[in-house]
Amino acid sequence: MQASSHLKTAMQMKHINIILLFVLAQTSYCLAQTEMLNSQYIFEKTFVTPANYMQDEKFRVFTNYQTSTGQERAGREYIYSLAANFKADNDKSLVGLNLVNTKFGQESTLLGYLNYTYNLKLTENAILSNGFGLGFQQYRLDLEGAEGTMGIDPALKGNIYSSKFDFRIGSTAVLHKKTYFGLAFDNVLSRYNNQTNNELDYLPVSFKRINMTFMAGNRTGINPDFDIRYEGLYTYNFGGASSIDLNAQLVFSNLLGIGMAYHKFVRSEEKTVLSPNIIRPFLSLDVAKNSNLVRFNYAYGFSPNRINTVGLTTHEFGLTYVLK
Repeated sequence: MQASSHLKTAMQMKHINIILLFVLAQTSYCLAQTEMLNSQYIFEKTFVTPANYMQDEKFRVFTNYQTSTGQERAGREYIYSLAANFKADNDKSLVGLNLVNTKFGQESTLLGYLNYTYNLKLTENAILSNGFGLGFQQYRLDLEGAEGTMGIDPALKGNIYSSKFDFRIGSTAVLHKKTYFGLAFDNVLSRYNNQTNNELDYLPVSFKRINMTFMAGNRTGINPDFDIRYEGLYTYNFGGASSIDLNAQLVFSNLLGIGMAYHKFVRSEEKTVLSPNIIRPFLSLDVAKNSNLVRFNYAYGFSPNRINTVGLTTHEFGLTYVLK
């Protein structure tokens, strides 16, 4: 009888620990989906679409680093992003790459893409950019040490790991070199798109299902030395999650840009409304004597309606090098 009682208790604890593992993964998922897309899309559109239109640039490299303060979870938290783009002599073909490495406590992801874009001139003032990208995605959840703080079963220690190849595609229309709108899809080849196995619940929905992003933006010139730029993104994941990103900036003589960005994670995969909102003041500064060849970017992110899973402030530093 005593042995049976111990066995029953052990089975109950096993079930509780598996539930705690699921909760840990879902908490990590909520954080990642709030902070995965930071301000890098403002300065480099290839992070959201492979359809890349560069007006007067032959070569461009962009790098961005985000770090967090006021941590409430164990482990480091950062995002490192890199993009490089090269335009062929015919001004129609472009090739590029994107790398994104993220770390949120015990959760980390690594993304990499090679992109190709073909620019089709529709009229004198209209260009249609069509692009695709081939790449890989890796996701890792490190459970080492979690049994002490989260009650995870020691038998579950180690790493939960998944990797896959990916394909993405996008189109962007550019009018008068000022207005653009486009549509992009990634996770097109994800092997998880048609799977409903509950054992995959620990994977973020953005890793498993197709993501669709609609984007639009415009630049309005007030005078030769001053203009206003504003844009928006709507991202919908076919697993049920969605988010909105908006930003606007004032640009002075192409030397200094001051702006504000807003992020709202609208729905979870359970289709419930989520918080928090993320607000990011940012600036962009030409540091190469009015040549626009080297630009420095900074953004500060915070949540005005803090919740338990996301209570961080973030600092982002970016650098762009352009060869014309």
